[in-house]
Formats: sequence, structure tokens, C-alpha cells
Amino acid sequence: MNLLVKILDDREVAYLRDQFEKIDTDKSGLIDAFELKQAVLDSKLKISDQELTALIENIDNNDNSQIDYTEFITSCIDINKVLTDD
Repeated sequence: MNLLVKILDDREVAYLRDQFEKIDTDKSGLIDAFELKQAVLDSKLKISDQELTALIENIDNNDNSQIDYTEFITSCIDINKVLTDD
């Protein structure tokens, strides 16, 4: 997690923390399929249940069918920034 924070500046970390907390409506510290689906619907995007399941499976590194904060941050980092940052 410390490496991830070093890649992002304070403003980016704060923004992503805020977004995570908005999606995590039950304040469990985890985003489940229902919360993610609601966030997608709120943003006016269309996603099938199959696409939602695939998205969670791709982000969820510990296979608990939920997204924790570290997984969320990792999924949001722009790979180009990682590759070009010193």
C-alpha cells in the first residue's frame, strides 16, 4: 500500500478515498456487488450482471467477492503513470 501511495499525490489519494467511501454505502470497508452495481447505475453507465461479476473478479485479489480499499486503489491507478513516474 505504501508504494501505491507514493505513486499518487495527496490530492489523488484523497479523491480515491472519497470515491471509495461513497461507493461503500454500508461503511463496511468493502465494496460488494450490490454497492458497485448501485454506483454504476448512479453514474448512468450500463453494465450487465455478467460484466459486473467479471469486474469484481478482476479487481478482487483475495477472492472474497468484495473489493477492499487497496484493491480499489490498485484498480484505479493509471498504468501509464506507474511506467513513466521516477
